[in-house]
Amino acid sequence: MDVWYRLLGTSPSAEARKAAALAGARPLADAPVPLAGHVLLIPAGTPAPDSATLLALLQAHRQRRAAVTLALPDGEAAVGLEGGPAVPETALAVADLARIGPDGVALLEDPTRLADWVRSLGKPVTLWRRGGRAEPPAPSSDRESCLARLAAAGVTIVDPVTTWVDPHAEIASEATILPFTMIEGTCVVGPGCRIGPGSHIRDSRLGQRVQVWFSVVEEARLGDGVQIGPYAHLRPGCELGDGVRVGNFVELKNAKVGAHARLPHHTYMGEVDIGAAANIGAGAVVVNYDGRKKRRARIGDGAMVGCNANVIAPAEVGENGYVAAGSTITDDVPSGALALGRGIQKNFDGWVERKLGPGNASGIRAPEPQ
Repeated sequence: MDVWYRLLGTSPSAEARKAAALAGARPLADAPVPLAGHVLLIPAGTPAPDSATLLALLQAHRQRRAAVTLALPDGEAAVGLEGGPAVPETALAVADLARIGPDGVALLEDPTRLADWVRSLGKPVTLWRRGGRAEPPAPSSDRESCLARLAAAGVTIVDPVTTWVDPHAEIASEATILPFTMIEGTCVVGPGCRIGPGSHIRDSRLGQRVQVWFSVVEEARLGDGVQIGPYAHLRPGCELGDGVRVGNFVELKNAKVGAHARLPHHTYMGEVDIGAAANIGAGAVVVNYDGRKKRRARIGDGAMVGCNANVIAPAEVGENGYVAAGSTITDDVPSGALALGRGIQKNFDGWVERKLGPGNASGIRAPEPQ
């Protein structure tokens, strides 16, 4: 069952967000419509509950099959509100979204009023006594222990259930890890990075504010502000400078890429040095293997390689050199030059009518009789 959370009041704390995330809850604002699952209502202006408290409240709520459960400051309370102890106006609570219905959702800002309204409909409301700020229970696995440590240090883990982080990885606070992400080996992830969803990072070092989504990064070094994905693959040996953009369906291998270079889509660059601010068009390929030996190519600062161009290593494209689309480059391109290495287009006027016969210049044949 999905678990969501809503922070009440005007000054929700960062600690409350971390505790809710560690308890497996996601912001209610991200929930699809119609709403389903359970929602934790966490008040502001009081010490934030820890994840152990939230998990215990959820467990008690599910065991009692209640529509709403309100948490009291301490001890255990009898089931039901009548004759029970007073409940603070802004109480920690959990509600079953399916059972409170759309009208109940409108009352989520006031848990006590919500509980009174739900009870008036004859639906079960229970009280649960908080045992103070208990220590979190021992994690059930090394994976959970690692995620708990990261969350406590300020890393946002959107979905702990689908996230795996190697205990040897170093992830800075203010980084965000999205669902279905694996961070494996001795990785270093800098502050402000956003990893995932659906990404695999192995033995790599990421600078600040790096974004990787739906992509694989292996044994790479990424500078600040690098963007990877979706559906990119960085194979071992890649080093990317600050601000590099690697877009969808790009594969790099043992490539050194200068700052602010752009490889937006559909290209293979292997065994190559690419200069700063270079631009690599769709379908461009560095041809680095002759069947026996791999060779290295070089593309200079500010160079432009057009779409569907082949650079045959060890050819070099000089600084600010241009390679025309569709070219195959076998020799060096001087700095500031345009290289054109493709066949010359020839148009054969009237060819279609001569081929298909008079009246068929459109190229569409009439169907043959059956």
